Amino acid sequence: MKRNFMAILMISIMAVPVIASASDAELLLDACKLATGDINGTKENLVEAAVDVGFCFGYIRGLSDYSTGTESMTSEEIKPFQSCRPRGVNNKQLARIVVNFLERNPQHLHREMTMLVSVALQEVYPCR
Repeated sequence: MKRNFMAILMISIMAVPVIASASDAELLLDACKLATGDINGTKENLVEAAVDVGFCFGYIRGLSDYSTGTESMTSEEIKPFQSCRPRGVNNKQLARIVVNFLERNPQHLHREMTMLVSVALQEVYPCR
C-alpha cells in the first residue's frame, strides 16, 4: 500500500509542472470543480484526478497563505519575502529549493510555513 501511494505521489509530482504551466483559468476551474465534487462525471484516471485536486488545493492554499501572511505588512516589510522566479522553473525544482532550505535551517521549523517558503524562494530567486 505504501509503495502504491509513493508511486502515485511521484507521478503526481512529475505531472503537476505540466498542469501548472498551462496558466489557464479554465484548467483551475475544472480542477477545483473536481476537488469540490461539483462536476458531472468523474475522471477515469485516478492519478490524473488526484493531480487535479492537488493542483487546485495547492494553488489556492499557497496564494491564500501568502496573501494572509503578508496582509499587515508594508511594502518595505514584504520585500525580504518577495521572489522573482524565472520562467520555466517547475514545481519539483521549487520543492527541492524549499526542502534544501528547511533542512539547512531546522531551527526555524516551528515558524509560519508561508514565510519559510517565501524566504527559501527569495534566497534562490531574489528580485533585482
